[in-house]
Amino acid sequence: MALKHCVICGKEFIDYGRGKYCTGPHYKKCVVCGKMFSYNAKAQYEPKTCSKSCSSKLARSNSKYSEKTCLNCGQLYTPKSSKQKYCQNCLARH
Repeated sequence: MALKHCVICGKEFIDYGRGKYCTGPHYKKCVVCGKMFSYNAKAQYEPKTCSKSCSSKLARSNSKYSEKTCLNCGQLYTPKSSKQKYCQNCLARH
């Protein structure tokens, strides 16, 4: 048993093993909307967003969803999935 300091908030806590984090709560700012949200520091990954909708917006902002040129008509479009190769107009015709 040892008295430790949380690496996130600096709060003192007692731990029996090699723990680095207190029980919290810990807060973070969402990279999409800027809203503060609480998260579990002991989770496998540290979240960047406050909700599923913000997570979707962040995923869509990745380069694989940036504008592409339609292979059929040459028009610029924003794909709805990373595998989409044709604009919505060409997809609707097929």
